[in-house]
Amino acid sequence: HRHERPADPRARLAPRMKRRRFLSAAAGTLATRGLAAEKQPPQIPTVTLRGSPEEIGSLWGRMNAKAIHADMEKYYLKPAKDAGLSIPTLIARSEKYAQVSRRYAPHWLEETHAVAEAAGVEPDIYLSFTASVYRGLFLGDECTSYAMSTAFTEDGRIFFHKNRDNALKKQSVFILDGAASGVNEFIAVSDASVIAAMMMVNDKGLAGSADVGGLKVADP
Repeated sequence: HRHERPADPRARLAPRMKRRRFLSAAAGTLATRGLAAEKQPPQIPTVTLRGSPEEIGSLWGRMNAKAIHADMEKYYLKPAKDAGLSIPTLIARSEKYAQVSRRYAPHWLEETHAVAEAAGVEPDIYLSFTASVYRGLFLGDECTSYAMSTAFTEDGRIFFHKNRDNALKKQSVFILDGAASGVNEFIAVSDASVIAAMMMVNDKGLAGSADVGGLKVADP
């Protein structure tokens, strides 16, 4: 169920919107919000990712175009070329991802296509980039996440942690409030070149992270 948004702009200073104002900062953003009081920290550029998948993707692609071009070349296209992988091969390798997305999350494909169009990159190649670059094909070190059982924490609290092991590249933190049916609003951290959830919490309180590879476990 989606909450109705008040028409009065002042109502946006409700607690939920205050949280968004503070946390929805993304790399290279277009829109800014001033800080009212004097002696506050420097102004932080922020943007609200809200609307249809096409609207969200277009905004992301425009504001992060430089990071998209840089990351695709350095972390995907060049390593692929060095490994003897052609562009058609890269696109073919992303087809399974596209099939699964069409079935379970078609808004991802709409969003991804809009990002590519706005950033000025070929949509099929950008889709293959988002589908493959985080699957251990080209990067070395990977992130590590772990959770602590409530049986071993103070007062039975939930403890969840992630090490963000990454190359030195532009990052983003954002809140996404999309219009796609059945998608909860969430806050996430990601590379600026993709709309992804390297670590996230949604508005229902579910936390998660995305890791690739890791140590082999004999008894998972």
